[in-house]
Amino acid sequence: MSHRDLDATFTRPLYTLSEAAAIVDVRPTTLHSWARGRSFKGVDGAQHWSDALITTTGVGRGPVVPFVGLGEAYVLAAFRAAGVPMQRIRPTLARLEQEFGVAAALTSDRLKTDGAEVLRAHQ
Repeated sequence: MSHRDLDATFTRPLYTLSEAAAIVDVRPTTLHSWARGRSFKGVDGAQHWSDALITTTGVGRGPVVPFVGLGEAYVLAAFRAAGVPMQRIRPTLARLEQEFGVAAALTSDRLKTDGAEVLRAHQ
């Protein structure tokens, strides 16, 4: 994700993927797929790719998750704990970011208003 419009204090890497996973209380493999994307086999039998959902800066073993990425992971974890399926979350985030120009949609005030409507539309 490109978040050039976010303040650098929110985008400086602070946490490793493992540290971020522990803080938001999700499995490291879950956070890794949220941070890096993942390949999966669809019902059509073909391989598909899901993009990253949280902000990271670079790759490597050191800190790559900035404060904004930790916030995004926390919101994702809360959605998942509430039973919201990823099949609803992913298109909602894509729409917020593409149609409304919302960077870091999971931590945006727009999610509180536009996101609720978009989530309802995808039910």
